[in-house]
Amino acid sequence: MPFFLSDDDVRRLITMEDAVAALEDAHLQLARGEAATAERVVLKFSTGWMRVLPAVLEGWGVAGYKEFHQIVTPERPKEVATVRYAVHLFDSRSGEPLAVVDADYITQVRTGATAALAAARMTPAGVNRFAVIGTGMEARSQLLAMRAVRDLRQVRVYSRNEERRARFAAEMSELLGVEVVPALTPQAALEEAQVVIVATNTGVGGGVALEGEWLRPGMHVSSIGSTSPGQREIAPSVWAQADQIVVDTRRALHESGDCVEAIKTGALAAARVQELQEVLGLAPPSRTASTLFKSVGSGLQDLAVAYRVYRLALAQGAGRPFEPFQKVKFTAPN
Repeated sequence: MPFFLSDDDVRRLITMEDAVAALEDAHLQLARGEAATAERVVLKFSTGWMRVLPAVLEGWGVAGYKEFHQIVTPERPKEVATVRYAVHLFDSRSGEPLAVVDADYITQVRTGATAALAAARMTPAGVNRFAVIGTGMEARSQLLAMRAVRDLRQVRVYSRNEERRARFAAEMSELLGVEVVPALTPQAALEEAQVVIVATNTGVGGGVALEGEWLRPGMHVSSIGSTSPGQREIAPSVWAQADQIVVDTRRALHESGDCVEAIKTGALAAARVQELQEVLGLAPPSRTASTLFKSVGSGLQDLAVAYRVYRLALAQGAGRPFEPFQKVKFTAPN
């Protein structure tokens, strides 16, 4: 019987280690031709927008999609607008519904875990000094996910808001068991760092959070902001200094304003770009190189983490069952 899984269920069931493992398996399925994902559908209307991200993982026998929408009305201005997320899972062999999973935390986890999976293949195993630019939930999830693949020894964080910066540093110090030090400038945060996590609240015309001249040779940049053509997070000079560039999906080349601007200025050539599944079979490098990972997210990632939550829920008896309600229409094969 299918069931609902709430945000509380998801947070209790999934760990970053679970998510990283699920995402690795999912991307390996993609490399073998056993999985597929499609362009996100974005629908705008007078009171907001809706996005749908479909995918299938035939190796696991699951198909589905993530849907999320935001509503903004005169009575509910943008700063307090409502956003709701859900992943809908179906058996890819029978079409039967499996679960409807709240996807707020899933989105945070899959974003961080995908970046950590990339870092595990693009940086030496001994990397342990991190810088974070940004103090939102995405910055938090990336840092927690990096702990699942690397031994964090030094962390410095910068954001423009001093109060948020101090609060983030205190919270993450407690969660990680490692002192997270607030930095007064982004350049100060990058001092001695081997990995730079960029997770900012980018917006149209808002400038960039990272410049290439701030970087030293051999650093790894993990950027997850700027997921629409009008948004920017990192400067073209950041792309120009990278020896290796990996994206979670080639759709980033036209979905992300960072990629669009880098291509426009000649700092990025599409031929230099690899997709994540192309590097998963490689061992971590023994020597440092200047590397860059750019993520815009995909339905495959949402599906992979949601299905792992579903399997954990089955094992632990979690969730709230519901009776299947969809009518089944039988059609003759063509």
